Amino acid sequence: MRYPASEKLEIINLVERSSRPGKWTLDKLGVSQWIFYRWYDRYLEHGKAGLIARAPMPSIVWNKVPDEMRSELLRTALDLPDLSPRELAVHFTDTKGYFLLGDLERQIESFVEHCNHSRYHESLNNLKPADLYFGRGQLILEQRERIKQKTIEQRRLQYRKAVA
Repeated sequence: MRYPASEKLEIINLVERSSRPGKWTLDKLGVSQWIFYRWYDRYLEHGKAGLIARAPMPSIVWNKVPDEMRSELLRTALDLPDLSPRELAVHFTDTKGYFLLGDLERQIESFVEHCNHSRYHESLNNLKPADLYFGRGQLILEQRERIKQKTIEQRRLQYRKAVA
């Protein structure tokens, strides 16, 4: 539920003046502690203005047309008024090559790079494909086994000392 700034301020004042613990007061009011303390921090930092609800604003709009392309797209739309928005988008991307080849190639290259060099694959004994390709796979597995055996030995020693 969204509260107006005046109600948020009233809730803050109630909690501050209450002789009971804040959790108890907030439970009775039906306001979660997390929300309350977020309001309270904003109130302390910005005063009553910090309690005014703000419209959510996404940090990135994935499908926003850049300003430099918007005028060109508008011209195309005015030249071809019979096209639906979808047909216009297809026509524009097909004729201008907009957001297609270079961007797609870059994203695919980034994905392949991540999968081959950064991501461990369970089906490959938790190795990276690049490790197997360059012949480092067996060496890594042997090193892991040595570390595992050493850890097991140290834990056994600790256990024996604790029991003795």
